[in-house]
Amino acid sequence: INAAQQCGVPRVVLLGAHLPWLLQTDFFAYAKGKRLSFEAAQNFANAAQKHVATVIQPSAIYGTRHTRSGKAINIARVMRPLAKLQNALPAMINKVLPEPFVSVDAVAQCTVDACLADQYPSKFSVIANAQIAGAKG
Repeated sequence: INAAQQCGVPRVVLLGAHLPWLLQTDFFAYAKGKRLSFEAAQNFANAAQKHVATVIQPSAIYGTRHTRSGKAINIARVMRPLAKLQNALPAMINKVLPEPFVSVDAVAQCTVDACLADQYPSKFSVIANAQIAGAKG
């Protein structure tokens, strides 16, 4: 983000994460990195009038993942049914998994929208999980 600012890039889009409250600690390096990136995006947006920063914050993402060797693993086979169960039984499931799972396609669509369109008009926008879940990817 700092390099983008130094090069005159006017817009940054950061893929953050919606972390459960238990993991929101600096003892968890992933959470600390996400927090520092979020702060850098805020600073970027505030540094100049022309700067725009958008942070996409999905919860668990389902779709196809690839191993180092290139083998495709379809995570959707497990995550999609869990997402449907979460929608069907929210009172029970939301105690354990408070945010709905989102498809990789929905995350990708929100990211493209943030990069190319003026869909998120403020200088600094946070696209929450619920917004991502509602995206058509």
